[in-house]
Amino acid sequence: GSYAIGICGGWGSGKTTFLKEIERLLKEEYCDVCWFNAWDCSSEQNISSDFFVMLRAAIKPYCSSLNQSIFDYEAALTDAGVPSFMRKMTTWIVGDKNKSINELKNQIRNALVKTGHDLYIIIDDLDRMEAGEILEVLKLIRNNADFPHLKFIVAYDKVYVKSQILDITKKDGYLNKIFMAEYFLPKLSDSDSTFDLIYKTLSHIGEKNKTILSGMIKHEDRQLVESALGSLRKAEIFARQFDINYKFVISGIDSSNFHIADFFWLELLKKTDAKIYELMDCDPDKLFMNQRCNNGVFYYVLRKAEDLNNLQISPTTMSIINKLLFDGNR
Repeated sequence: GSYAIGICGGWGSGKTTFLKEIERLLKEEYCDVCWFNAWDCSSEQNISSDFFVMLRAAIKPYCSSLNQSIFDYEAALTDAGVPSFMRKMTTWIVGDKNKSINELKNQIRNALVKTGHDLYIIIDDLDRMEAGEILEVLKLIRNNADFPHLKFIVAYDKVYVKSQILDITKKDGYLNKIFMAEYFLPKLSDSDSTFDLIYKTLSHIGEKNKTILSGMIKHEDRQLVESALGSLRKAEIFARQFDINYKFVISGIDSSNFHIADFFWLELLKKTDAKIYELMDCDPDKLFMNQRCNNGVFYYVLRKAEDLNNLQISPTTMSIINKLLFDGNR
């Protein structure tokens, strides 16, 4: 069958750079190397089909006869997910003209053994994916693409991947069944991975605002950001939305009165708890009450806890609201 190794490291440990160096060394030895970007697949359901499109293209130069077999095999895997009564109905109408999954898999295996040609498949960004997507990739490596002469090299944050799949697999050692060996890279940075990804993704707010934002978001705040978003994929989506919304808002206001940290927490609140965000916008009296300073200026303070119980505000949402109201940076 196939062979798989894991390259493990947290965010900032240089996994992608390490993979590119492996690719360079393999190509120096005239090995065939291809990348499978599962992170770029449009949906969890497309991961398998996109993989076999890549595999057909990679194998074609030295074993073009397998193109149709791999296509039929992928189609058979897709059909396996169709309800049995529909498969039986189709068979009754047109007859059973197709080979079984095992027959097609053995056909591909035998052909690859005859070529004796190794193909190295590099998979990065497993730790940007969510549980179902991660398991779909692991299922490919262990079961559906378990073919001789396929060598998988997969990079991931093991802590993150384990935490994502544990609720589904119920097995703490699940990754040990997939990877024959794991190599751990040293951590090069103590920075928070989720906020780091957001910071690197932002492009429209400018370097000055990025520096201000980074300085204002303290370490404990970054833990709050990580708790609110939950995964690197959601963090990247948030960062792109934040970037677009910033560009739209700043075009219509006096930027000298704009506070980037306030805007960050408001956008995070909208992403985390849209109901409370809408309430703050449309009916703030349910959350706040007016108080008057000595100079006659009115300002909002948060209502007492017993007045907010019926709103069922989560601890994460409450922490974000408190950042908006009580941030000592201003």
